[in-house]
Amino acid sequence: MRLPPTYERHTQGAAEIITTHRDAEFVRTAIRSAGSLHSFAARRHDAIALAGRGTAYAIAAQNERWVVRHYQRGGAIAGWLGDLYLRGGVTRPEGELVVSAAARARGIPTPRVAAAVTYAEGAFYRADLATTYIPDATDLAVLTLGEQAWATDLRVAAWRSAGEVLRICFDAGLIHPDLNLKNILVQRTVTGVTAYVIDLDRARIAQRVSPSQRTRMLARFDRSRIKIETRTARSVTDEERHAFVEGLGE
Repeated sequence: MRLPPTYERHTQGAAEIITTHRDAEFVRTAIRSAGSLHSFAARRHDAIALAGRGTAYAIAAQNERWVVRHYQRGGAIAGWLGDLYLRGGVTRPEGELVVSAAARARGIPTPRVAAAVTYAEGAFYRADLATTYIPDATDLAVLTLGEQAWATDLRVAAWRSAGEVLRICFDAGLIHPDLNLKNILVQRTVTGVTAYVIDLDRARIAQRVSPSQRTRMLARFDRSRIKIETRTARSVTDEERHAFVEGLGE
């Protein structure tokens, strides 16, 4: 797979790294010191643990902040393979890096991938991904249905912004296989809110998103809402849902 402009391939021991020339030495040094980029992040005194599948860490890196996450399998197969992926073809982090760069080039608000790293384990590999950190951001599930939910007007604005970012995604041809409330980050700024789509693992860019693909992605998004509402005994309001539909342009 051809890498996007500015990205290069590097190695550090058994680790295969894709990053920019500027960030290469930082990533190599991190892996050399801790065995993996994720282990390095976990040990940092400034690390902020972020909730999700496994644990991701926000750390200071290269005059910015990165979020470093370790790839974890979900579902029944996780009990068999844990965090192992079969080698052969394009790796999961490389695919995510390439799609993320293409999405950003098409105007989709999503964090920049700083580094994609795989670690050979015989016929398998483990993997980490580092993306740029979005400050003052909360996922749509937490800001709406969490213990410290945002104020009503901010929640409505967040749902409208979420609809807008999904409309941009659909117009730009992004097919996201796991669209859910946790994969929409909303950033609070002095002028309002801005939404981002994250976790582009296994996503792809197509010439267009068909009506049936759009329907399936929105249905998955809605199922995630219902699941979280059931678990938290809270509900997304009609005003929030209406704002989301307005953002979608429907």
